[in-house]
Amino acid sequence: MKIGYLIYGPSPKEILTKYAILTGKASMVPAWSFGLWLSTSFTTNYDEKTVSYFIDEMVARSCPVEGSLELQAERNDQQANNK
Repeated sequence: MKIGYLIYGPSPKEILTKYAILTGKASMVPAWSFGLWLSTSFTTNYDEKTVSYFIDEMVARSCPVEGSLELQAERNDQQANNK
C-alpha cells in the first residue's frame, strides 16, 4: 500500500514551509563551505601566487577560508614529500 501526500498552499514559500514541517528542516552547512571554491571548469592556470592572492583577499573581507587553508596545507605537504 502506497501512501501519498498532497502539499498545497497559496505560494511556493508556504508549500515549502509545510514540506519542511512534514520532513524536517535541513541543517546548516558548515561555515567553511561558503568560502573559496576554485574550479578548473574555466581555467587551469591556478598557480600558487594566484591561489594565495584569492585567499588573502577573502581573509581581508572576513570570508571563511578554513577549508581552503587546509587544502593548501595538504598540497604543500604533498609537494614537500615529493621532493
